[in-house]
Amino acid sequence: MKILVTGATGFLGQKLCQELCRRGHSINALTRDPVKARLESSFKANFYKWSNLNENPPHEAFVGVDAIVHLMGESIASAKWTDKQKKRIRQSRIDTLKLIADVASQYCADTLKAVVSSSAIGIYGDRGDETLDEQSGLGTGFLADVCKEWEAALFDGFLFNSSLRKVAVRTGIVLDLTGGALEEMLPIFRKGVGSALGSGLQWMSWVSRRDLVSIYVTAIENEAAFGVYNGVSPSAVTNREFTEVLNTSLGLRTFMPPAPELALKVVLGDRAQLLLQSQKVVPMRLQEAGFSFRDSNLGVYFNEMLSDFQGGQRKVVFEQWVDRTVDEVFPFFADARNLEKITPPTLNFEIENLPASEVYEGMLIDYRLKVHGVPMSWRTKIAKWSPNESFCDEQIKGPYSKWVHTHTFEPLAGGCLLTDEVVYKIPLGALGRIFAGSFVFKDISKIFQFRRQFIHREFSKRT
Repeated sequence: MKILVTGATGFLGQKLCQELCRRGHSINALTRDPVKARLESSFKANFYKWSNLNENPPHEAFVGVDAIVHLMGESIASAKWTDKQKKRIRQSRIDTLKLIADVASQYCADTLKAVVSSSAIGIYGDRGDETLDEQSGLGTGFLADVCKEWEAALFDGFLFNSSLRKVAVRTGIVLDLTGGALEEMLPIFRKGVGSALGSGLQWMSWVSRRDLVSIYVTAIENEAAFGVYNGVSPSAVTNREFTEVLNTSLGLRTFMPPAPELALKVVLGDRAQLLLQSQKVVPMRLQEAGFSFRDSNLGVYFNEMLSDFQGGQRKVVFEQWVDRTVDEVFPFFADARNLEKITPPTLNFEIENLPASEVYEGMLIDYRLKVHGVPMSWRTKIAKWSPNESFCDEQIKGPYSKWVHTHTFEPLAGGCLLTDEVVYKIPLGALGRIFAGSFVFKDISKIFQFRRQFIHREFSKRT
């Protein structure tokens, strides 16, 4: 299928488009900055610029499209809910969907078979201990009203042909290490100050990102899927339970008192409802359709996802899709001399001892570098080496208490998906994490941003 995706470069969109590529679909993506998207995306796509959301998106992106997936939307948590921000939140979801429908009716009316749109469980409002499924009544308030308009625009037969298959996924709190709510919570909890919010009795309906990706794939591919689905795990938890499970998975104890509801409202204003609303939602229609959740137990999921965070460790993941095969990309990394090329010049990286130019398992590499002007020596061991698949290097001597860097190479859409996973630990224990943690993370991010740009240039110029 040829699938048009909005929000393709976002937290959910990246992983969804990746999976759609694995399944053989082709992607057209609407984005504000196609150049940046090509550099930073972890999937293959044709990127089309749509920066003015008051105007129709480019019609070229719609030609021959079989399905449209609408994920874009202004963040509801990143800024104060002023009248101007509320207008942006609404426009980015509802008005854009109307513009998309207008262009689709002109340029892919003969090919378009399905439209899948994001929605949110905010549509139910604050419902206490009531169990909510897709048949439950809808709530009131700003978020509920936005979601009701959003879904109305999708199912309106005057916007989209009534014969089209239409699906709305009402999403809960999406959890994953590399973005969303959990990424924002982790720095607080790892400092030992994570606590329940308000009464702590409010229900949190969550879903893992990988399960949500599977829900969207089902909605796109399954011709029997239609209407509204609750995109949440079958096991909602209270905020108090969530706090306990997250702390336990990090090897910590919950000792901080709950954050007072009044204080949250003073600090966040209307946005406090995002933290204090209670929504105990169940995915009834998905369960009736036989959908299999991979992550239905929060404790098991956190233990798997957060195992590398215990004992003061931290884990970061960087991904990049390259329009070259694994056979073309891997030899570049198999040549240890290229280490200097993919390291920012500001680090003054210099290899001191290189047993051979071609990397092999057990190889020891000594090099020197400067971090913020401070000279350092580093010895790395190639702990694992699987040509054309993966390799792992470990710090034997250097500035970190632990540094394990795993590189994987996955064939994807005729190219190669590069994944760098780094597990590291800063010395000096809690003191080191408190005073240097954020600086180290920024430094590591800059290193991989440089690497991403270099690799993009290196393989773009090859014929």
